[in-house]
Amino acid sequence: SMIDWLLIGQFTVFGVIIPHTARSWSLQHMPAVKAAIIFNLGPFFAALFEYILLKNKLRFLQIVGLAVGFLGTIPIIAGPLMSGEAGSFSNMSLTGLIPDLVMLCAVASLNYSLLIMQKIVRHRGLPPFLANGFSMLMGGFFAFNAKLFVETTCLKGSLGIFAGLLVLTIIL
Repeated sequence: SMIDWLLIGQFTVFGVIIPHTARSWSLQHMPAVKAAIIFNLGPFFAALFEYILLKNKLRFLQIVGLAVGFLGTIPIIAGPLMSGEAGSFSNMSLTGLIPDLVMLCAVASLNYSLLIMQKIVRHRGLPPFLANGFSMLMGGFFAFNAKLFVETTCLKGSLGIFAGLLVLTIIL
């Protein structure tokens, strides 16, 4: 139905396009370790979205666990600032934080998409593999077409080798 396609479209945007694009861009401007640590903030966004959108209440132990996890990430993310590796606070600009904020957007988007997937599977009754398959197909279509506008180089090498690797990737 139309509602199913709208939900799959939302899942494509928030679960495929935004997270992968934002993560790819951010990884060009930060170490992979820092990106992985930022991605571990996912449970905080999941809890926040469930609280706001689904009106789920957090129990005391869940709040304590989230607080401990969040406090544990602060020294890792802020470590370069405190050690002087990133320069002094007076020399810091917003540009140094932009990759971190973009990565946070990727994390938030991906966790929001999980709520959409939950709606698709539980409330609309679609099998998860079908919803995920359609969203990946649509996301790949949009990513490929966006590449045509952003990058100057086209496919290099043999089309046959590309097609073979693509089929192998799909099967795996």
